[in-house]
Amino acid sequence: MATPEKALFDLVYVRAAAGSRAHLPELYLPQSFNPGELEHWGDRIQSPRLRTIIRRHLSKLLETAKR
Repeated sequence: MATPEKALFDLVYVRAAAGSRAHLPELYLPQSFNPGELEHWGDRIQSPRLRTIIRRHLSKLLETAKR
């Protein structure tokens, strides 16, 4: 089972690789959510372009997420 961090990362990764964005207007993150784990997964992306796109998408989602 994926952690909340990995599940969010995977969703954004798959959508970005397909050329679209993940829209999650009612995203709720638990108090235990660790944004640092998103950085860990992002560091594993070899393509600098895709890595940048994913990091931007994740940043925007985290700004609007509810905790």
